[in-house]
Amino acid sequence: MSNEDKFNYLVGLSTVDAEKAMGELIEWSDKGFGHANFLIGVIYESGKNSISRDYEKAALYYEKAVVESRSVQAMLRLASLHYLKRIGGSSDEMAFRFYSELYESNKNSSSSMMLGAMYFEGRFVEKT
Repeated sequence: MSNEDKFNYLVGLSTVDAEKAMGELIEWSDKGFGHANFLIGVIYESGKNSISRDYEKAALYYEKAVVESRSVQAMLRLASLHYLKRIGGSSDEMAFRFYSELYESNKNSSSSMMLGAMYFEGRFVEKT
């Protein structure tokens, strides 16, 4: 399967066999290609083709991507799963922690926006 096929599968533009694409991404993950963990998480979060949506599995792969490759995108997705209460043990505190860490480490604009929303809504922090 070409890289173009994998990309097209991920964005929903292909009829590539979902199980085959996932299998290859898992092989990449097992070989230490950290970004594959983020892509696997996206697939589980969105539930593409024959792969069922599974927020818990998505969170596990996002966590792996954060640990193994310091993926900003994975940390944002993980924070959003907490913010939206889509996984067990979700908390505003965890969402706030992830967004804060992203903002402090690289002034990430998405995390800044979400921190502003949390202050505006009074989620984990005093409403301002």
